[in-house]
Amino acid sequence: PTSLSEGIIAVIEKIVQTHYSRYGMKRVGEEVARAVWSVDCLGGSVRGSLIKVVKGWIRQEVFNPRNIVRAMDLFGGMLSFQAIRVLRWIEGNGESNQRNLMIPSVSVLQRYLSNFTAFCSTKMKNHFFPDS
Repeated sequence: PTSLSEGIIAVIEKIVQTHYSRYGMKRVGEEVARAVWSVDCLGGSVRGSLIKVVKGWIRQEVFNPRNIVRAMDLFGGMLSFQAIRVLRWIEGNGESNQRNLMIPSVSVLQRYLSNFTAFCSTKMKNHFFPDS
């Protein structure tokens, strides 16, 4: 292993192959997750880091600006910028202006929309008026 994380993965895989190969991979995954999440694991220092990693993944894969703007478009007025503000307020435990929340801010969404609109207008102009 060239890094600590690769070493940890190698040790876990070796333990599973040696002692728990009869278990299904779903069960092994759940048990490893429970063990790492445990307060006892490295004095509880892993839990905060796991939360940070998972929140980052959720922010990039689920609550990214593209997905939210798409949902706003698909569901019309049901999902508005005001609703986004309320969800961020809930996620931030009553704090309205916080960084590193899973749900992007309204300004991030507006910036995405602005960039997307500019991109589309350029594409449309080039498609319909190629010589101008």
